[in-house]
Amino acid sequence: GILFIVSAGNEGGGSWNYILTPGDADSALTVGSVGVDKSPATNSGYGPNSAGRVKPDVCMQGQPAYIMRESPTPFLSSGTSWATPQLAGWAACLMQSSDNTALSPYQVRTAIQKSAHAYTNPGKQLGYGVPHFHMALELLSVKDLPQMPDANNWVKVSPNPFADNITIRFYLERNSNLAWHLADVSGKIMRNDARQVIGGVHTILPDFSGLAAGMYFLKVNAGDKQSVTKILKR
Repeated sequence: GILFIVSAGNEGGGSWNYILTPGDADSALTVGSVGVDKSPATNSGYGPNSAGRVKPDVCMQGQPAYIMRESPTPFLSSGTSWATPQLAGWAACLMQSSDNTALSPYQVRTAIQKSAHAYTNPGKQLGYGVPHFHMALELLSVKDLPQMPDANNWVKVSPNPFADNITIRFYLERNSNLAWHLADVSGKIMRNDARQVIGGVHTILPDFSGLAAGMYFLKVNAGDKQSVTKILKR
């Protein structure tokens, strides 16, 4: 159930020149590096793998990439290690793109490959090219996109009613202390949590297993904001 996304390595133009292990694994989604014009980075590793499979599978911008760090300051750098986490994040978004559709790693990987700009003409260093993630979403035929929270409706719960799994999404304009609890119709607290979060959209996947079928109330507090949502367990 895991999609492995692996760096192609920075051996391009060197004595070895090719992708590195474990990027040569058939089932790995191997990521090379390109510039802003989608041309391969000079040091991005070449394919194919020893079985003749197209490698790298796709590429993301890694020459240069803007690297964020806590101190002293962000900086520019180049390498497939900077391209790879970008794809990992997008792939995670695709895998979570529907609340009611279980997408397999193979389906997501195939959609990413097919969405890439050079899919019909792959290259030894470019692979299938740079993915287009909206196209990948369409290729996955996701029908039931989750509603995202915003400043006016800052808490979203889906699916509702729910059977086993439920997702709570919330939007905060600034850093805040967040607290939530789930109560039954009698007011008894069934689940609760509190944490400090930064501003932005966040997702919580609470453990509501063991709850009896029926109606519940989810109360969320963050700073001076409060939301109460009625949810139904089937």
